[in-house]
Amino acid sequence: MKVFFNPKQYKKLYSIPSEKVTNLIEIWSQNPQIQIVPEYELLPKEELYKIHSVKYVNGIYDGTVKNGFNTYDPEMAIVEQYQVSSFLEAAKVALNEGIACSPVAGFHHATYDFSGKFCIFNGLMMTAVKLKELGLAKKIGILDLDFHYGDGTDDIINKLGIKYVSHWGYAKNWVPTAAMFFVELRKGLKSLEDCDIILYQAGMDMYQLDPKGGLLTPEELHRRDKMVFDWAKQMKIPLVWNLAGGYTEVNFLTSLHNGTMDDCLDVYFKK
Repeated sequence: MKVFFNPKQYKKLYSIPSEKVTNLIEIWSQNPQIQIVPEYELLPKEELYKIHSVKYVNGIYDGTVKNGFNTYDPEMAIVEQYQVSSFLEAAKVALNEGIACSPVAGFHHATYDFSGKFCIFNGLMMTAVKLKELGLAKKIGILDLDFHYGDGTDDIINKLGIKYVSHWGYAKNWVPTAAMFFVELRKGLKSLEDCDIILYQAGMDMYQLDPKGGLLTPEELHRRDKMVFDWAKQMKIPLVWNLAGGYTEVNFLTSLHNGTMDDCLDVYFKK
């Protein structure tokens, strides 16, 4: 399967365990079932005006608006531009091949005109808008299984009056136990059955001991991911997934995210 990663979409950060991305690329590069795609079309900056205010986008690029990492570093605008482009290109491939991955994280807290909690540009909504605009999908489903609420995603949907995106997330349907989570997840997947593609945030801050989240054991995280992949494959709905959140020790976190890939390969490519 294809994984869209260009080194320009990565920058080492100290506020989050960002090394998980390069750790994963090193692991995945050794797997003959995975093709790392380093070159893809860079979405022009002006496209971001379709989901964010012009003032906000320009301020991020010129360093006059604080970004989601609590800095004014204009380099982060380029990093995020590559991340959004990676996710969009992966989505296009998923529409043709059924599945693809973009190893990016921060999207869903970015609102129409504000950065939040390690998110700068909302790649989920940029991808949804572009797929619709290009005639590649009529209805797009966002399945957000990060521990935290995708407030930025809903803000953009509401501000722009977007009707063709269905947004289902754990934090929007919060429950206190793993057993209840899986009941709600089945309902969530059912609600997305009429979508042409699923944009899946496979967040690992759902891990029960994550310092910024916590609900599921590692075994339950595998169950979650296999449940999502099995459902999408059986329903013949293309799916693109990303890493989303995760804040525990970086080597252990890498193993959790790698578990998502293992589950994905097992569902889609096991003979």
